[in-house]
Amino acid sequence: MAIRYSEDVQTYKSTLRDAGAGVTIEFEFSRPTTRQITAYNAGCVTRRGKTVVMDRVGAAVRHLPEVLRGFTFPMEGEAIEIEVEGQWVPLSCVPGEPGYRRDWFAVLERVESKLLVELGINIFHGVYDISRMDDMVRGLAENLAGEPEDQPQPPVDGEPGPAPL
Repeated sequence: MAIRYSEDVQTYKSTLRDAGAGVTIEFEFSRPTTRQITAYNAGCVTRRGKTVVMDRVGAAVRHLPEVLRGFTFPMEGEAIEIEVEGQWVPLSCVPGEPGYRRDWFAVLERVESKLLVELGINIFHGVYDISRMDDMVRGLAENLAGEPEDQPQPPVDGEPGPAPL
Protein backbone atom coordinates (compact mmCIF):
# COMPACT_ATOMS: atom_id res chain seq x y z
CA MET A 1 0.00 0.00 0.00
CA ALA A 2 1.28 3.46 -0.84
CA ILE A 3 0.41 6.74 0.82
CA ARG A 4 -0.15 9.43 -1.74
CA TYR A 5 0.00 13.05 -0.73
CA SER A 6 -1.74 15.98 -2.32
CA GLU A 7 -2.90 19.32 -0.99
CA ASP A 8 -6.47 17.99 -0.97
CA VAL A 9 -7.71 16.43 2.24
CA GLN A 10 -7.13 12.70 2.00
CA THR A 11 -9.97 10.42 3.08
CA TYR A 12 -9.22 6.98 4.47
CA LYS A 13 -11.63 4.18 5.30
CA SER A 14 -11.80 1.69 8.13
CA THR A 15 -14.46 -1.00 8.37
CA LEU A 16 -15.34 -2.22 11.86
CA ARG A 17 -17.93 -4.76 12.98
CA ASP A 18 -19.81 -4.82 16.25
CA ALA A 19 -20.35 -8.56 16.54
CA GLY A 20 -22.70 -8.18 19.51
CA ALA A 21 -25.04 -5.82 17.67
CA GLY A 22 -24.47 -7.41 14.27
CA VAL A 23 -23.65 -4.13 12.56
CA THR A 24 -20.75 -3.35 10.22
CA ILE A 25 -19.86 0.31 9.75
CA GLU A 26 -17.38 1.76 7.27
CA PHE A 27 -15.93 4.98 8.67
CA GLU A 28 -14.32 7.69 6.54
CA PHE A 29 -11.70 9.89 8.15
CA SER A 30 -8.83 12.20 7.33
CA ARG A 31 -5.31 11.47 8.47
CA PRO A 32 -4.68 13.45 11.69
CA THR A 33 -2.23 16.31 11.58
CA THR A 34 0.74 16.52 13.91
CA ARG A 35 -1.14 19.08 16.02
CA GLN A 36 -4.15 16.77 16.31
CA ILE A 37 -1.95 13.84 17.33
CA THR A 38 -0.15 16.04 19.86
CA ALA A 39 -3.47 17.21 21.32
CA TYR A 40 -4.68 13.59 21.51
CA ASN A 41 -1.48 12.50 23.28
CA ALA A 42 -1.71 15.41 25.71
CA GLY A 43 -5.33 14.46 26.42
CA CYS A 44 -4.33 10.87 27.22
CA VAL A 45 -2.56 11.94 30.40
CA THR A 46 -4.16 14.20 32.97
CA ARG A 47 -3.44 15.04 36.58
CA ARG A 48 -6.05 14.83 39.30
CA GLY A 49 -4.45 16.22 42.40
CA LYS A 50 -1.31 14.16 42.99
CA THR A 51 -2.49 11.32 40.75
CA VAL A 52 -1.62 10.94 37.07
CA VAL A 53 -4.53 9.45 35.11
CA MET A 54 -4.25 7.71 31.73
CA ASP A 55 -7.38 8.22 29.63
CA ARG A 56 -6.68 6.96 26.11
CA VAL A 57 -10.34 6.03 25.56
CA GLY A 58 -11.66 9.47 26.53
CA ALA A 59 -9.03 11.23 24.45
CA ALA A 60 -9.84 9.05 21.42
CA VAL A 61 -13.55 9.88 21.54
CA ARG A 62 -12.95 13.59 22.29
CA HIS A 63 -10.61 14.05 19.32
CA LEU A 64 -12.32 11.73 16.83
CA PRO A 65 -14.82 14.37 15.56
CA GLU A 66 -11.83 16.40 14.29
CA VAL A 67 -10.95 13.71 11.73
CA LEU A 68 -14.13 11.66 11.23
CA ARG A 69 -15.78 12.63 7.94
CA GLY A 70 -18.67 10.19 7.74
CA PHE A 71 -19.81 6.59 7.69
CA THR A 72 -21.79 4.07 5.66
CA PHE A 73 -23.31 0.65 6.26
CA PRO A 74 -21.64 -1.61 3.65
CA MET A 75 -23.60 -4.77 4.51
CA GLU A 76 -27.10 -5.08 3.05
CA GLY A 77 -29.75 -5.01 5.76
CA GLU A 78 -27.43 -3.73 8.50
CA ALA A 79 -27.91 -0.22 9.84
CA ILE A 80 -28.48 1.91 12.88
CA GLU A 81 -32.06 2.99 12.39
CA ILE A 82 -33.70 6.11 13.73
CA GLU A 83 -37.35 7.07 13.70
CA VAL A 84 -38.22 9.88 11.29
CA GLU A 85 -41.88 10.89 10.90
CA GLY A 86 -43.10 7.50 12.12
CA GLN A 87 -40.78 5.47 9.87
CA TRP A 88 -37.52 3.71 10.71
CA VAL A 89 -34.70 4.78 8.40
CA PRO A 90 -30.93 4.22 8.49
CA LEU A 91 -28.98 6.94 10.30
CA SER A 92 -27.09 9.10 7.82
CA CYS A 93 -24.39 11.75 7.89
CA VAL A 94 -25.31 12.99 4.39
CA PRO A 95 -27.52 16.10 4.28
CA GLY A 96 -30.68 15.51 2.28
CA GLU A 97 -30.96 11.78 3.01
CA PRO A 98 -34.05 10.74 5.03
CA GLY A 99 -32.04 9.57 8.06
CA TYR A 100 -29.72 12.59 8.19
CA ARG A 101 -29.10 14.05 11.63
CA ARG A 102 -26.78 16.97 12.26
CA ASP A 103 -25.86 15.29 15.53
CA TRP A 104 -24.99 11.96 13.83
CA PHE A 105 -21.73 11.69 15.81
CA ALA A 106 -23.61 12.03 19.11
CA VAL A 107 -26.03 9.31 18.00
CA LEU A 108 -23.13 7.03 17.08
CA GLU A 109 -21.51 7.82 20.41
CA ARG A 110 -24.64 6.67 22.26
CA VAL A 111 -25.27 3.58 20.11
CA GLU A 112 -21.82 2.38 18.96
CA SER A 113 -19.36 3.78 21.47
CA LYS A 114 -17.22 0.60 21.28
CA LEU A 115 -16.56 1.10 17.59
CA LEU A 116 -15.81 4.81 18.02
CA VAL A 117 -13.29 4.07 20.78
CA GLU A 118 -11.59 1.41 18.66
CA LEU A 119 -11.53 3.68 15.60
CA GLY A 120 -10.20 6.68 17.55
CA ILE A 121 -7.40 4.70 19.17
CA ASN A 122 -6.45 3.17 15.81
CA ILE A 123 -6.39 6.54 14.09
CA PHE A 124 -4.45 8.46 16.73
CA HIS A 125 -2.40 5.72 18.33
CA GLY A 126 -2.33 2.87 15.81
CA VAL A 127 1.22 3.03 14.47
CA TYR A 128 3.25 -0.13 14.84
CA ASP A 129 6.82 -0.97 13.92
CA ILE A 130 6.15 -3.87 11.56
CA SER A 131 9.86 -4.50 11.10
CA ARG A 132 9.82 -6.02 14.60
CA MET A 133 6.58 -8.01 14.21
CA ASP A 134 8.30 -11.18 12.92
CA ASP A 135 10.72 -11.14 15.86
CA MET A 136 7.86 -10.58 18.32
CA VAL A 137 5.76 -13.42 16.85
CA ARG A 138 8.76 -15.76 16.77
CA GLY A 139 9.62 -14.90 20.38
CA LEU A 140 6.04 -15.48 21.50
CA ALA A 141 5.91 -18.85 19.74
CA GLU A 142 9.20 -19.88 21.36
CA ASN A 143 7.99 -18.81 24.80
CA LEU A 144 4.77 -20.75 24.41
CA ALA A 145 6.49 -23.88 23.06
CA GLY A 146 9.63 -23.65 25.18
CA GLU A 147 13.04 -24.57 23.94
CA PRO A 148 13.60 -28.33 23.52
CA GLU A 149 16.32 -28.27 26.17
CA ASP A 150 13.86 -26.61 28.59
CA GLN A 151 11.46 -29.54 28.31
CA PRO A 152 11.81 -32.38 30.84
CA GLN A 153 13.52 -35.36 29.25
CA PRO A 154 12.88 -38.96 30.19
CA PRO A 155 15.69 -40.48 32.26
CA VAL A 156 18.32 -42.49 30.43
CA ASP A 157 18.95 -45.98 31.83
CA GLY A 158 21.14 -45.74 34.92
CA GLU A 159 20.78 -41.92 35.32
CA PRO A 160 18.52 -40.14 37.78
CA GLY A 161 15.41 -38.46 36.35
CA PRO A 162 14.75 -34.72 36.37
CA ALA A 163 14.82 -33.07 39.77
CA PRO A 164 11.39 -32.63 41.34
CA LEU A 165 9.95 -29.13 41.24
